[in-house]
Amino acid sequence: MKLNESAVAKLVENNNGGKVEEVYGPAPIGSSAAWEVWAYVSEKGQFYTRFVIEKSGSDPLYFSDFQQVCTQLNDDINEYHIRKWTFYVAAFSFVVVLLAMLYITLTRADAQIITAILGVLASGAAFFFGRRVEAQK
Repeated sequence: MKLNESAVAKLVENNNGGKVEEVYGPAPIGSSAAWEVWAYVSEKGQFYTRFVIEKSGSDPLYFSDFQQVCTQLNDDINEYHIRKWTFYVAAFSFVVVLLAMLYITLTRADAQIITAILGVLASGAAFFFGRRVEAQK
């Protein structure tokens, strides 16, 4: 969902964030877009900063203070690192199986069955890790 300033202002006001005075953004943060909103809360007689994070493929997230934004961004960064390391493990496993297949093929005369089994294993690992990474997005 692509937001504009009026949609961001409406989101903040619908979440009891106060009367919106200024909207700044979007500012890119990774694959997300961040909006900073200055809103006047009449009950407290003060201006407050509100934040909206727009992630691709999901509903926008509203935050009433910066600490909540930091927590969300930290979770996003941790998720990214998990996906990255999952990819590294999958790539390493695939290369090891491929090298084992090559070694067995070159050094053994009866290597067709073993090589076929390792080929199925390598394909299965690539499929499994690829699906796991896609599911975590």
